[in-house]
Order: sequence, then structure tokens, then C-alpha cells
Amino acid sequence: VAGFVALFALVGYAYGSQSLIGVRAFIPIALHTATCFLVISFAIMAARPRDGMMFLFSSDQAAGYMVRRLLIAAVFIPALLGWARIQGQRAHYYNTELGVALFVVANILVFAVLVWLAGGILYRKEQEVAKAKDEFLSLATHQLQTPLTGVKMFLGILDEGMAGKLTKEQDELIDKALDGTEREYRIVTDLLNVARADSGRMVLEKAPTDLAAMIQSIVEEQTPTILARKQKVTVETQSVTLSLDANRLRMALENLVNNASKYTADGGKLGVYVQQTPHGATVTVQDGGVGIPAEDIKKIFVNFTRLDNELSEERGGTGLGMYLVKKIVELHGGHIEVKSKVGHGTTFTVILPK
Repeated sequence: VAGFVALFALVGYAYGSQSLIGVRAFIPIALHTATCFLVISFAIMAARPRDGMMFLFSSDQAAGYMVRRLLIAAVFIPALLGWARIQGQRAHYYNTELGVALFVVANILVFAVLVWLAGGILYRKEQEVAKAKDEFLSLATHQLQTPLTGVKMFLGILDEGMAGKLTKEQDELIDKALDGTEREYRIVTDLLNVARADSGRMVLEKAPTDLAAMIQSIVEEQTPTILARKQKVTVETQSVTLSLDANRLRMALENLVNNASKYTADGGKLGVYVQQTPHGATVTVQDGGVGIPAEDIKKIFVNFTRLDNELSEERGGTGLGMYLVKKIVELHGGHIEVKSKVGHGTTFTVILPK
């Protein structure tokens, strides 16, 4: 309160307005007293930088950055422009109406420029932070991937009996360890691919690729899992050859087929179709699963997002798969269409250009 009273008094002295210097029934506040009150008020707030208003002002986050630049301007620029307007009026350069209009226009222009400049600086800072985060994530996941590869290799040696015969109980423990290591390896690989995609370092190496053969290979590879769930899969393909990064696109399509099986109940039906079009090709993956509510369809392409349904907890996942699918398809110049009905399944259509 003392700070605001002092600020009013200082503005009153600057503008020559006695009404701001003091209340009629009391002695007006002196200039040096108002200055001291204002300095002391700021000092009291600055003494506790992590409390109250100063917490936001001293924050290292984007909000603190904006407050430090715009709050000071919001306090002093209108006061300075107002003083300039009063001086111009007293010098009879313009009348009151024109003075007010010039004051308003000057404030709008100055603050528009300030907000524009602050927004640009803030954007660059956010880009720097995002780049640092992506580089750290890429480095961390790469460092995790290397030892996991070694663990998988040595567990595989044990599982094959190359280091000696295992008992039934030991064999079961090794199988569980292999499953857990494989899950961790997939998570680390997904994180690494997300870091590459977000940083723009996922470069495609395109070559003529038989899309139908790729789909047949993916389904055959996942057939043991599909059969274990007693699901029936229909595959219909037309011969289509496109210029693609076979490894990247395979990763995306594997994810779609895996999800179709994962979110379809045991005994359900799946469908995978490749069709040639005048402009390229489409790959359609249908499931007879739990379906996705209309309001949640956009959420599935957000990284680290998993929707709650009756199978999500049971079947697991990282929440990165569909984000990567969308990134990879878009890098190929394509896009994905989704149609779903709760309780009746979901259809994903990947549209790829020539």
C-alpha cells in the first residue's frame, strides 16, 4: 500500500497534480518521502524473491521472463507518455482531445512493439530449451540402448542353453527377463525415435519398395501373437511399389497392426488392406476392438498419451507409438485418417503419395 501511495505521489509531482500528492485533510507527502517509501517497498518485496508477487518476477520460466520485461514497461511507459502529453498541452502544441488521442495511440504502438519483440525472444528461448531437451533425450536413450542390447544378447545365450543346460524354473525366469528386457528396449527405441523426429534429425532413405510385400511380412511376423489371442486376420493387397523409407514406414505399419491386435478382444477379427490409388496407395488397418470416443481421436497422436479402456492396462504400451506413426507418415508426405465407433472397432487409413 505504501508503495502505491508513493507511486501516486511521484506521478503527481511529475504531472504537477496536487490531487495525487496528498489527501485534502492531511499534509501532502514530500517528494523525498515518496521516493523513500517506493524504494523501501521494492526492497521489502525483493528480500523475499520466492514469495508473493516476486516469485513470478524472479522466476526462470517463460512467465517470469515476460513479467520482467512487460511489467516494468507497463508501469513507466504510460507515465512517461502521459508526462510528455501534459508538456505538449502546456506548450499549446495541441488541445486536450488531440492530446488524449495521441497518448492512446502512442501506448498502443509502444506496447504492440514490446509484445511483438518479447514474443520473438520468448519463442527463441523455447526453441533453445526444446533443442536442449531433444539432445539430452537422444543422448540418454542412446546410452541406455547400448547396455540393453548387451543384456538381450547374454539372456539369449542363456535361453538357448549355450552356457549350459537350464532347469525348467531357470528357463522360465530367463523367459520373463527376456520379455521385460524386450519391453524396455522398445520403450528406449521409441524415445530415441521421438527425439530424432522432434529435432528434425529423422532423415528418410527412400528406395522403391513393394508395399504389399511389406504388409505380408509384417502380418506374418505378428501371426504368433495374433494366434495366441485366437484372433482372425484378413489380408488383401494389391501390388504397389512406391519410393519409401522401408525401415521407417515398416515401423509405423507394425505399430498399427500391433495396436489393432492389442485393442481387439481375444477371438476378434482384424483386417489389413493395401490398395493402389491414382495418386499413390492406401494402407487400411481395421480392428474389432473397443473403439475410440470421437472426442479422444486427436489425443491418440499426442506423445505419451494413452487412452483408458478395458484393454489398455492389460496390454500395456508407452503412449509414443501413434505419435511416431503420424510423424513417419507425414515425413513421407502422407496423412492418416481415423474412423471409430465405441464398441465396434477402429479403422486407420494411411494415405501415401507416389
